Amino acid sequence: MRSITIFAIAFVAIFCLPVFAIIINVPDDYSTIQAGIDASTEGDTVLVQPGTYYENINFNGYNIVLGSLFLTTEDTSFISQTIIDGGSEGTVITFNHQEGSQAALCGFKIQNGLCDSSGGGIYCSYSGPVISNNLIVENVASEYGGGIYCYDSRAIVDKNIIDGNTAAFSGGGILCRTANAIIVDNIISNNIANDSSWISDGGGISCIDQSASIIKRNLIEGNISMGTNGGRGGGIACVNSNPIIDLNIIKSNSAGFGAGVCLMGSNPSIRNNIVANNSASGNGGGFHFIYAMPVLENNTIYGNYALRGGAITGFYNSAIQVINSVLWADTASQEGQEIFNDSTSTTFAVYGDIRGGWPGGGNIDIDPLFRDPDNGDFHLMATYCGDPYDSPCIDMGNPDIADSLLDCDWGLGELRSDMGAYGGRGDQVGINDHHYGTPDKIALMQNYPNPFNASTMIRYELPEQARVKLDICDILGREVTTIEDDLRPAGYHQVLWRADAVASGIYFYRLRTGDIAETKKMVLMK
Repeated sequence: MRSITIFAIAFVAIFCLPVFAIIINVPDDYSTIQAGIDASTEGDTVLVQPGTYYENINFNGYNIVLGSLFLTTEDTSFISQTIIDGGSEGTVITFNHQEGSQAALCGFKIQNGLCDSSGGGIYCSYSGPVISNNLIVENVASEYGGGIYCYDSRAIVDKNIIDGNTAAFSGGGILCRTANAIIVDNIISNNIANDSSWISDGGGISCIDQSASIIKRNLIEGNISMGTNGGRGGGIACVNSNPIIDLNIIKSNSAGFGAGVCLMGSNPSIRNNIVANNSASGNGGGFHFIYAMPVLENNTIYGNYALRGGAITGFYNSAIQVINSVLWADTASQEGQEIFNDSTSTTFAVYGDIRGGWPGGGNIDIDPLFRDPDNGDFHLMATYCGDPYDSPCIDMGNPDIADSLLDCDWGLGELRSDMGAYGGRGDQVGINDHHYGTPDKIALMQNYPNPFNASTMIRYELPEQARVKLDICDILGREVTTIEDDLRPAGYHQVLWRADAVASGIYFYRLRTGDIAETKKMVLMK
């Protein structure tokens, strides 16, 4: 018997047909997670009690939410208590039937996947699910994507811990292939790409074959890329791909080439990252570029090691632009303590603080005075924030760029941008810019989480500036509250609804702009 069935027939103002929202409990209603999924319909939630489930699961095209009790309680202890174990018999979780963003996986420990091709922990192909708040650990793929494999996928991967996974060829933690995945706010650590016959790519993350993923606000730490002929990109590797790499901390990774980041035939935007204490046995402690034309803006590159190019190396006709960045305390045992280029490559740097100096307008060679670099604090010192000195990097960036924020953690001067990871055009708050470009139509997305307890996030998209009204109504069509009523710019938006003051049940949220109205349902469970 299904434990909770909610049925509405009176919401005539929005719908003319009955509305069902069903919670399927595992193991009370079905003994296995797969049986619960197979019994579901569009919009259902499969809620899993703590325990270890030895299964290899396929969503089979169902746009449902699969969650542990973390989904309804926000108690993180349920994540480690609710385990889906692949039993070393294949991929643990599969999305390969064009599941969309209403399909979600939330609050599990996903382990012991062993795949003889790609996707040890999670396999996403031609799909775009939400993968959030999971522990994805100790999974193995014999080819690509030890933790997660995304092929032609727009998966949203956020707030997960992806640790200790292994892939042979590429992407120990995550592999994006021809994918536009959104990878944000994760801890990606201790993953390994290890090709025993040639060269592996991307211990933490690998983007290949024209992937344009967004890699943002992640901690990418302690990952390894190795192989008989050396590994590339201990933290991140990109081959013929142009991702957005913003606001990450990329530290203590190791590889043969490009211990922090290795780019081959790729021209990404790389902005406001800290790349520190990575170690390459060959070239490029921080970054290694091959046939690449990247733009590095407002990055802090510190304490990395390589044979050549402690911070940056450029090879095979690479043309590298470095703006508003700090390159300091990097070392090379042979040549190029901070920057090394082969005879075919160039690095153009302006408004940077580069140890040992570098030609270019606005460059300086002065100790940047970080607050506590030995303990990973690369904020610039400022006396009005209580520090003993003022960093020489304050207000020394490109005068055509203004800091997006002004406080003691970001944008310390008000005249122009600061150098380093905490200055310039970065954005520390919100997730409106997880996407890029401009939407091509008005869209109201499914709230997340759903069902929810106390608060949920509602996302919508606008192709152009418009006045937006976002209402919450109850099951009878009565307005509960208006959570947005304003002129909003084109782009991707999100609004948090806190439902502490209302009772459990079905609610509807409605987006109205001009003559267009869209409505979706959600379930509040307290």
